[in-house]
Amino acid sequence: MNKTFTLMVSVFIAVFFFGCKKDDTVINIPCVQLTNTEILVQKDWQIDELWKNDGGVNTHFVRGGVNTTGTSYENMRFHFNTEGTGSYTDEVSTIHTLDWSYNTSDERNMTLNIGPPFANVFIWNMIELKNNFMHNTSPYGGGLISIRYIQVP
Repeated sequence: MNKTFTLMVSVFIAVFFFGCKKDDTVINIPCVQLTNTEILVQKDWQIDELWKNDGGVNTHFVRGGVNTTGTSYENMRFHFNTEGTGSYTDEVSTIHTLDWSYNTSDERNMTLNIGPPFANVFIWNMIELKNNFMHNTSPYGGGLISIRYIQVP
């Protein structure tokens, strides 16, 4: 019985360490590539980091960290619906209606029309959407604003 047990352990070790070879066969599984719209409408978006240049003065906001902008962006949210509507929650938690549309066929430029009580138009350029991040750059006052958004969990 001792010899049988020793033989079984030896076979197991041999198979475990030497019997399995890495298969060099490559299996290609097609990756589903979501469109920008599909990524955009999955979840709400909040500002994670923001750089703003207004009249030559740079300011910076990082969620839960530094904020030299004079505005708290912690409450700001965007919600996008597939048909070009949505909602915008501003920095003081006021909820606005939102209409949005891409300005270019590559879905990298967008116009957002924000409804009352403080109607406004945002022009987002150089939009990049990947995984749960979105980046855009926009004209702002006398300069530019660059923002990285994250999806709200």
